[in-house]
Amino acid sequence: MLLFMVSCSAGGEDAEDAEPDSTAATATEGTDAACDGSTQADLNDCAIGELRDAEGKLEDVLTDVRPHAGARSEALAESQRLWLEYRDVFCEAHAFEEGSIQPLNVASCKTALTQARIDDVCSWLVPNAEPDAVGDYPETCR
Repeated sequence: MLLFMVSCSAGGEDAEDAEPDSTAATATEGTDAACDGSTQADLNDCAIGELRDAEGKLEDVLTDVRPHAGARSEALAESQRLWLEYRDVFCEAHAFEEGSIQPLNVASCKTALTQARIDDVCSWLVPNAEPDAVGDYPETCR
């Protein structure tokens, strides 16, 4: 069994749609600060914040890669749509813990898969290439 861990712990129920508690210690965009929350709600909010950061970076990568995709841009868009479906279903099924930790488990799973997707999209653009060897390689992939 695979376990996904982030600096907050692991998460859940409607994690993608949940709004972080504004009073909780949450990850903020552009930071790698570890969550120092003392409650499960704080940890859940942190994991959801980390997921949002990863999703934002993936969107940036996709925006940068699309112009380079040429005739493959439709395939990239379709693969992204199917990947999101897969990620969401997989992580909901994977979050076996019930209760207050479930949002953390789901969000952590989605974050790990989203970070892997970023690498996949970048390598999909130029398979087996070193970023510095490609003159117009998107900066978000470096």
